Amino acid sequence: MRVHRETRTRFFGGIAVAVLFLALASLLFSPREFPRGEPRGAIIPVAKIQLVPDQKGQCRHLVFHNDSGRFEQSGTGRCQGLSGDEAQAELAREARTNAMARVFKSR
Repeated sequence: MRVHRETRTRFFGGIAVAVLFLALASLLFSPREFPRGEPRGAIIPVAKIQLVPDQKGQCRHLVFHNDSGRFEQSGTGRCQGLSGDEAQAELAREARTNAMARVFKSR
């Protein structure tokens, strides 16, 4: 009888460990989501273009539609993707260009 009791204890203990493992695994790993058919609506390929910053440090943004070749103004705003050194270099370049333009404009 004692052998059967140990066997049953190990069997049910193994099942309990397996259930606990599966429960923890389901909590840790989220279920995968698979794509469902075609995407809704037409996808319009668009590229965003950022022009050099002005004296205030604001960049002008344009939107380019790849399918039709159209440009649209997206307004001005904070420059993105420029480090502090790059922004300073752009401001210096812009100031130098404006200074040269003023010199030749006055003659």
